[in-house]
Amino acid sequence: MKNVWKMVAFVMMAVMSVSLTACGDDDDDNTSGGGSGGGSELSEAALIGTWEIDYRQSWEVIDGQKIEFKTLPENYLQEMIEERQRIEFKDDHTVNVFQFDEGKWSLNYEDSGTWGLEGKSLKIKTNKGREPQDLEIYEIDNNHFVLKHKEVEKEQNGEVVVETYSFCVRV
Repeated sequence: MKNVWKMVAFVMMAVMSVSLTACGDDDDDNTSGGGSGGGSELSEAALIGTWEIDYRQSWEVIDGQKIEFKTLPENYLQEMIEERQRIEFKDDHTVNVFQFDEGKWSLNYEDSGTWGLEGKSLKIKTNKGREPQDLEIYEIDNNHFVLKHKEVEKEQNGEVVVETYSFCVRV
């Protein structure tokens, strides 16, 4: 789960950096669903390929109020740079997760597995045998996509919802 969160956070960092520098209207006319500007159905073909997680953004939602995480661990950004991840979606519905370590990309077998798409809902079942990850494709086009992951944590005084957006760029 920790690796998935790191992957999602890294994706969000990537897409944000690309989004902030891409100010022009360079969207293709064949954009496939997602976000506020897309349709309700996504094409699996739009997801096929290799994506690198570039940026992540997370916050808590308590009683309907969005609370930004104000403090990050001192070495958070360095860890994110060192823990680069790529996700490869194949047309046979397998997904491979790669991590950049010691100057090379290597397959992370436990976080790899299978994927399925229903509308905007992306389900990833890992080889590790954990519960399938239920993600929402918030936005997608030919060059980037944004994943939304929502996790509900039970605490003594109620539920805390943690929302994470991961920004990915096609490589």
